[in-house]
Amino acid sequence: RETSNLVTEVASLTNECLLSNYLKNNGATKTEKLVGLENIINVINSNLFGAVREGKMEQNMYDVVKNDGTLTNDYLNDLTLKSLKKYYGKTIKLDDYSALSWVRRSHYYMHFYLYSYAICISVATNVASKIIAGDSTMLTNYLAFLKQGSDVWPSDAFKVLGIDLTKSEVYQNAINYYQTL
Repeated sequence: RETSNLVTEVASLTNECLLSNYLKNNGATKTEKLVGLENIINVINSNLFGAVREGKMEQNMYDVVKNDGTLTNDYLNDLTLKSLKKYYGKTIKLDDYSALSWVRRSHYYMHFYLYSYAICISVATNVASKIIAGDSTMLTNYLAFLKQGSDVWPSDAFKVLGIDLTKSEVYQNAINYYQTL
């Protein structure tokens, strides 16, 4: 069985959280520390909030097609702009090209692949925040998780970490970790 993208993304994102946190806390200069902080904030923004926003856009696209509609350039531009305004409000300035961001995303045609990013960063931040806090059990579990390879389903692999994706606390913990940054 091929290793699931969910498992590989969790490993990658957990390591990115750990490395960014290390740099944030141990950078030789203020700039290095800020780079670590900026990186982890951007990773969570993109993979949690951005992926949910774009996953919802994908759902809207499938709904249009399911109801015999057509995905036109104008429709996708409008959908993108409305989505950006809804999720970001006035916190970001949209430029003339913002509505075109859908053009560079092949993910919209991969059966809700974007939602997997939100799942993965949620698991990764749960793992990383516990390791950062000195939880030796989580560190041991994470190393066991990495050793599993491709022989288990993602839901079973996450059980090694003590994470149940059906529990809302997994996602709330990710948001709480983000807020601490």
